[in-house]
Formats: sequence, structure tokens, C-alpha cells
Amino acid sequence: MKEAIVSKLDNVKDCVHTLTSDNGKEFAYHRDIAFQLEASMYFARPYHSWERGLNEHTNGLVRQYLPKHERLDTVTQERVDEIENLLNNRPRKVLQFRTPLEVFNQRRAEVAAGETTLTGEQLANYQMALNSDGEVELRQPP
Repeated sequence: MKEAIVSKLDNVKDCVHTLTSDNGKEFAYHRDIAFQLEASMYFARPYHSWERGLNEHTNGLVRQYLPKHERLDTVTQERVDEIENLLNNRPRKVLQFRTPLEVFNQRRAEVAAGETTLTGEQLANYQMALNSDGEVELRQPP
């Protein structure tokens, strides 16, 4: 799992400032992951799924393609890549009907051009939350 996470995020690690996980055994090497990605690692408290709102929302979207009864150990990497592509190119209301990939690429371009004032540390202070429409949004804590 460690190698998969690092491999997936390594080419965008300039954008990875924090990672939040649950307390599953798949994150036993969390220190190595954080070190290799030069990021901070945080853990949600058990049974506090709202601390990982975007993750929970994304799990629901993934389940549209992989129903709960489907065994995940039979899913091919090609199918995982296909679902990833579909989700990253799916317009979202919370993003003004832009896709997550469009927003991510725009944000990277702004950072590269020095056109942004929101640092990773400031962004880490935001919270992901579900709004009344069931969409994920960034909220600045009170």
C-alpha cells in the first residue's frame, strides 16, 4: 500500500501538503509515506467519518461503479484507472460544474505562476464538508 500511495502522488507531491487517513493497517507505514511525499499525516478518530468527508463522499461515487457486493480483489488495475478517470472528469456542482481535474490543473498553474496567495498551510486549515445537496465543499473553520 505504501508504494501505491507514494507512486500515485509522487508526481504531484508539490501539491500534497497533508494526508488524512483512518486507523487501518494499510497505513502502518504512514511515517514513510509522509517522509517520501514531504507531507504531514493526520488520522481521523475512530467512528468520526465526518473528519474525512471528501473520502466518504468519493467512496459513495466509487460505489456507483463498484457495488458493495462486488469483491474488490477481483477488480483489475485497468478498471480502477477507468473509474479514476471517470471521477476526475465528472463535473461537480460544488466546483461550479467544472471537473476536479480542471480545478486541480488550474490551481497548479496559478501556483506555478505565483498568482495565488493561499499557501498549503492555509489550505490545511480548511475543512471538507458535505453541503445540503450532498456535495463536498471547502469550509474555513469559524
